[in-house]
Amino acid sequence: MKGVYRNIKVAGWTIPSILLLALIMYLIFVAKTISIAPAILTAITTFTVVAIVNWLMTDDSKT
Repeated sequence: MKGVYRNIKVAGWTIPSILLLALIMYLIFVAKTISIAPAILTAITTFTVVAIVNWLMTDDSKT
């Protein structure tokens, strides 16, 4: 039953994630016009890598 709740949580975060991704893509487009895209892309990439590593390091067997 825990798998069902996990799928519901994932589905619940899908739409907000897509909306945030659209905003981030817009910000990257604007940043390219003022030449700070490398800093923004570095920050986004670093945040994504840290989030994935944190997610992979969590131990779900405790619950």
